Amino acid sequence: MKLFNPIVAILLTSLIFLAIHIKTWDEKFVWIGSLILSLVCAMSVYFTKSIWTAIIIHNLNDFGFLTLVNSRNIFKDKTVETADR
Repeated sequence: MKLFNPIVAILLTSLIFLAIHIKTWDEKFVWIGSLILSLVCAMSVYFTKSIWTAIIIHNLNDFGFLTLVNSRNIFKDKTVETADR
């Protein structure tokens, strides 16, 4: 923030975050979500003046993604899985 104005700083950090996730994920759906998440996290740091808000937002997003969307769904009914076998 000391080197750039807030808009440039938010966009620059969001693009760096997106670049890391493009390397990690092959799905374009995840890239769009990563860009939106990075913008939200960067703006939350700017408005709250604390990195902890971005950390909490990112962790909540990861928990939601890993449990509700990804194959590691902790809410999946295990009884249906065993009944199918």
